[in-house]
Amino acid sequence: MGSPHCDLQGKWRNELGSNMSILAMNRAGTFSGCCHTAVAAANKQILLSSFGVQQHPSAKGHPDFSFTVQWQLSATACQLSGLWRNDQDSLMEISVLRDNGDFHGQYLTRVTLSGGCAQVSPLRGAQQQPGGEGWPTFAFTVRWDKFSNATTAFVGQCFVDAGGKEMLSTMWLLREAVGSLEEDWKATRVGRNVFTRKRTTKGKILPNLSLPCEAVSSPGP
Repeated sequence: MGSPHCDLQGKWRNELGSNMSILAMNRAGTFSGCCHTAVAAANKQILLSSFGVQQHPSAKGHPDFSFTVQWQLSATACQLSGLWRNDQDSLMEISVLRDNGDFHGQYLTRVTLSGGCAQVSPLRGAQQQPGGEGWPTFAFTVRWDKFSNATTAFVGQCFVDAGGKEMLSTMWLLREAVGSLEEDWKATRVGRNVFTRKRTTKGKILPNLSLPCEAVSSPGP
């Protein structure tokens, strides 16, 4: 019985979850294939990328080989400006960014903590490295207008998934006013929201999407 033979052709997966497909070898020992990495140091999505492989054609049993991958980076940048909806159905509209990364906008929460009418509230923030490409980080605060004495601060990053869908992954801190220092321990809440871009007809703005006032007050993002 001969020794086992290792055939490079086929589909492979490494310990990090990256996938690789290698096609059949020609007589010169040259392969081609493609690779999709599960990890990346780049601040862009890495697409399915091609590579060339060279194996010693006369090798038997356990052949040696080498290959070089030409990584293909996504040219899609994530833009903050526009209308967004989060997983709690709250809506946010962000203006076009200024040259220094500053932006403003409006926020309409769909969830509240106790009695009063939620209204469209102003937000202000900044994007890090506004002139750069890729998936930027950002921060903004919401001043809940008239119906609450709470303030909320968000930090997050803008991403584009493999299908080209933009999303904002955020963490927030909500601070409510309390009557004494002894109550300070319960004044700050923390949470997470994911926003996806909402497409609207031309001319439709956030106040037009407001629901009729109901008995709600101190908002939650």
